Amino acid sequence: MSIFQKIGESLRNKKYIHPHLDGNNTDYRKYIILTYQRSGSNFLVDLLKSHPHIVSFSGILGKGKLGFGYTGYPQTNFTSTIKYRDNHPLHFLDKRVFRRYSPEIKAVGFKVDYDCQFPELLNYIRNHPEIRIIHLIRKNFLDIYISEMIVKKTKKWHAVSSTFADIVEATKTSSRIRLVEDQNVPILEEDFKIRISCEDCIKEFKKIEEYSMKYKDFFHNNEVLSVWYQNLTHDIKHETSRILSFLGVENKNLNSRFIKINHKTHKEIISNYDEVKEKLIGTKWESFVF
Repeated sequence: MSIFQKIGESLRNKKYIHPHLDGNNTDYRKYIILTYQRSGSNFLVDLLKSHPHIVSFSGILGKGKLGFGYTGYPQTNFTSTIKYRDNHPLHFLDKRVFRRYSPEIKAVGFKVDYDCQFPELLNYIRNHPEIRIIHLIRKNFLDIYISEMIVKKTKKWHAVSSTFADIVEATKTSSRIRLVEDQNVPILEEDFKIRISCEDCIKEFKKIEEYSMKYKDFFHNNEVLSVWYQNLTHDIKHETSRILSFLGVENKNLNSRFIKINHKTHKEIISNYDEVKEKLIGTKWESFVF
């Protein structure tokens, strides 16, 4: 990076305006959330974001997009910051993520998907054992695939209460999020169904398994905490207590703005359920369908 680029980025850096950026604190726990898509990572990111002493980023590594998720930061269409990140990912990590914060911040982290497009960043994390790894795992691969199909059909990645409409608009994510007026009303229509290609579904299962093997020992120098999505959703208090202890921050009750979109059973949402069940019975994935 040239001296002129560094000066330009330094000037842009000063334009980031958020209360937790007001200070010279670098003595905080660094962490990442390692996971596969549609495994509850944004739910966990949002839970951690509700803690007053944690800075929790989500979509800062997305291909062709960037979303810090905080007001006062560049948003998803800020092309100069995306270009800066793509060309200088380690400098971006140092100057935009693991930067100076206000004194009350005790932990700073972000989400890393299995298919991360920045191998140099993964190697950097692996070579810095002080960065801790929260490995978020969704055990049922079929649920992951169903969630992906719902996104493709609805064009909505998440659902949040309409009371947070101003925050959604401020962070420029409204096109991807469904605002929910009444949380007692099912988000998906009663007749909403998806058709699953068994061939594509099994390909997805195999891809997830390959990634799981890749990352099994990849971060052997770092401290790793495994968190199961099912446990997190069924007992938020216990699981978040484990996570906060791992990060070395004060235990508090955490909450998320996100609302679960799909409450249907496999039989209710998969139009060719019998075909899928027959295909998976007798395989190592048969426990996924119920």
